[in-house]
Amino acid sequence: MKDVIVRVPTKEDWINVANVAFSKGYIWKNGDKDIGVDDWFDCKEKSCISIISERMGYCDERSYEKIYPNILIISAQEFLEEEIEYGAKDRKDPVKRIELNRKHREYWQQKMLDPEFRAKYNKQRKNDYAKKITNRKRETI
Repeated sequence: MKDVIVRVPTKEDWINVANVAFSKGYIWKNGDKDIGVDDWFDCKEKSCISIISERMGYCDERSYEKIYPNILIISAQEFLEEEIEYGAKDRKDPVKRIELNRKHREYWQQKMLDPEFRAKYNKQRKNDYAKKITNRKRETI
């Protein structure tokens, strides 16, 4: 299985990457299969879609670089042209799927034991939430 983070600087890239990921059997972390193009506005041209441990998520590129320093960040074009199906074989095998979910859970449990990482992570989440609320207020004005 190959985890990947895809840079999606435009709404069109977001839509194309999400559609390809859905066609390969991926879904959002919350279980949704909606393209969620409105979520692109949270980070706009800094947006990235992650495909990690069978689930999709989104965040800004800088945060992903900090949270997942060992996971490759590629362009939308690279992802769309890529012939390798990211994790498709592992995703279809229920035993491997359980193992991947366990590894992902263990990874995050271990990371959260580190007080320095946890402080940075929580600070980033608060900042991201504050930016999201600020952007929504600006859009409604």
